Formats: sequence, structure tokens, C-alpha cells
Amino acid sequence: MALSQTLTITVAVPPTLAWQLTSNQVQFSWPTSYSGLTLESATNLNPPVFWTPVMGPIQNSNGLNRMAIGATNNSRFFRLRGP
Repeated sequence: MALSQTLTITVAVPPTLAWQLTSNQVQFSWPTSYSGLTLESATNLNPPVFWTPVMGPIQNSNGLNRMAIGATNNSRFFRLRGP
């Protein structure tokens, strides 16, 4: 008697966080197909890293979530965090 089993593997592809710099703003965008994501920032990447949510309105346009923040001379690091 032969046994047959099926194994399904799903590979999750992380979303792409894109950015564009204008004269006084940085515009971030990521696909709307990824729901529940939060844009976060940190001032440095030395452990322990303290990530904080970026506050501001998110606009939906052409399949992308878009968020603009004021450009500064300070270094900041950004990431998307899932639920």
C-alpha cells in the first residue's frame, strides 16, 4: 500500500518600500496589496534600535500607499512593520 502526501509551500515576498526626495519632502510608497503595514523610523541602527511609527496621512493612489514627510538634515532610517 503506497501513501501519497501533498506538501504546499508558500513563500511570502516582502513589500518594497520606495522613496523619492523632493526639495522639502521625502515621499514613501509601498503596494496597497500589503495591508496593515506601519511606516516606522529610527535615528540610528545601534542596538537596541528604537523604532517609532511615522505619523501622518497615508494617501492611496494607483495601487500604492503614499506618505510624505518633511525633509531634514538629520539621519533617519525607515522600515515597514507588519501586523
